[in-house]
Amino acid sequence: HPVAVQQDHSEVNGSSIVLLFTLGPQRILLTGDAFSCDLAQVGRDYAGDQGFSVVKLPHHGSGANITAEMLRDLRSRQFIISTKQTAHRPARETMELLSQYGAGVNGVTVYGNYEWSRFGAGVSNVKIIYPENGPAITADGIEVYADGTSRQIFDGYQE
Repeated sequence: HPVAVQQDHSEVNGSSIVLLFTLGPQRILLTGDAFSCDLAQVGRDYAGDQGFSVVKLPHHGSGANITAEMLRDLRSRQFIISTKQTAHRPARETMELLSQYGAGVNGVTVYGNYEWSRFGAGVSNVKIIYPENGPAITADGIEVYADGTSRQIFDGYQE
């Protein structure tokens, strides 16, 4: 399904600031609570051939802010979902969309800030990693911490 649930149109979330950080070949996209249609456009405008190294999914993995089109246009295989423990985030619909997208790109990895495996149970093509004792480290060497922050170390120099 191209859209998980009814899409978010709230004024507050629509005013989210999206940040793209680049350092050498690494490209990290932080999405706030932005709308999926806006993020799909960001992907079309800025993903290029390489896509993004890591994308923090919007609105704590809410199904109202994520679509198949957005995932396709962002062209990433690594995602972060930062959220507090609730019964609603990340949305099951989001995990299903990630599974469908992952099937076409040889799987995706999702870095979570705590264990919410109940949302990923039975979802194929998605590897979920949690930073239990220190940071989880992406394939590109980006450290993801349990408080939702991330950073990368280059030859002893922290960015």
